[in-house]
This record gives sequence, C-alpha cells and structure tokens, in this order.
Amino acid sequence: MKTMMLFLLLVIFFSFQLIASPNPVVKETTKGKMVKVYELVNGSFSLYMNEVTVLGNQLENPMQPYFEKQTVHYLGNENESVVSELTVMNYRKTLKKLMSDKPAIVQKIGKKGYRYHDLERIIREYNQ
Repeated sequence: MKTMMLFLLLVIFFSFQLIASPNPVVKETTKGKMVKVYELVNGSFSLYMNEVTVLGNQLENPMQPYFEKQTVHYLGNENESVVSELTVMNYRKTLKKLMSDKPAIVQKIGKKGYRYHDLERIIREYNQ
C-alpha cells in the first residue's frame, strides 16, 4: 500500500514538472553537445531539464549492472543560443556570476532555500 502511494506521488510530481513544456526542444550546450530538454522556467534566464540514464552503484552484485535515471538541469540566457549545464558542484559559481546584477539573490545562493534543488524557484525569483 505504501509503495503504491509513493509511486502515485512520484508520477504526479514528475507530470507537474513536465506541464510547463510538454514538448522537448533541442539546445546546444556550451560544450557543443546537442541535448533534448524540457523548459521549466521561461524568462531572461530559462531553466531546462533532461533525464539521463546512467550506470548505477553496483555494490550488491557487481556482475549485474543496473541503470538509474538522473535529472540534469541547464540554464539558458535570452541573449545566447547555448545552454550551460548546472550541477551540484558548479551551480553556485555559475549563478553568482550570471546574476551579479541582483546582489540580494547572489548573497542567498547556497544557503537554505537557495540550494541546487531550489533552482526553479531561484530562476523564477531572478526573472521577476
């Protein structure tokens, strides 16, 4: 029963994320790679997401690989045609550099409520 409820909540969560842009668009990254992404936030900065399948941790049975999905976020600027990949390791530096015209937001990046999993909210706040 608990598993079914968790599954339904996950389905609802991911379907709401894709409502903003149900059709994927193809964008070029700063590394020259073409990626199919969904737009989450549109504005002077746009936030995109893509799910990729990667090889998971194989500690239990190294002879049997398994794959898991990971969400990758990309940030686009309305003045540029390419998008930058945002990771847990680079989002602070990237956002602080690009959002330097709004120091109130820059000071909060990396603190509670302004972390990697809050990217959508941070970009929406910047675009206001």
